[in-house]
Amino acid sequence: MPTSQWLKVAIADRKDAQLTVERSGDLYGCQLTLFVKVQSAGDPELIPDAQGNTSTDFMVSPNARTIPASKLNGGDTAYLDVIVTVSQPAKMSGNIDFTARLEIAGQPASQTDNKIALKPGDDADVMHLGWEIDKP
Repeated sequence: MPTSQWLKVAIADRKDAQLTVERSGDLYGCQLTLFVKVQSAGDPELIPDAQGNTSTDFMVSPNARTIPASKLNGGDTAYLDVIVTVSQPAKMSGNIDFTARLEIAGQPASQTDNKIALKPGDDADVMHLGWEIDKP
């Protein structure tokens, strides 16, 4: 599955969306931090989690966030980016799998995934997933 998806949704049909991000794999002392960024009209904005934090310690999976409709329908195109930073001071090897699911009310759900493969000696990495939402 590609790491990004292209959706066609009319601006009027861009309702509140539910984003769920899951992770699995070899964590071995990793520190994972999750960010969700959206840009429609104007500057990009970080979307907070349920506790109001824009950066989340991603040790508990899944992580769910609500993307307000106003953040998706401000322009013809909306970009939604899921970013996970990995800090791994133990410098061990391992694979971490990520899956993100976007559900916009009244639209079919969309899912994408990506993986980080840490090699011995790696101490950091970044993973990206996302969507581009355009008018039909």
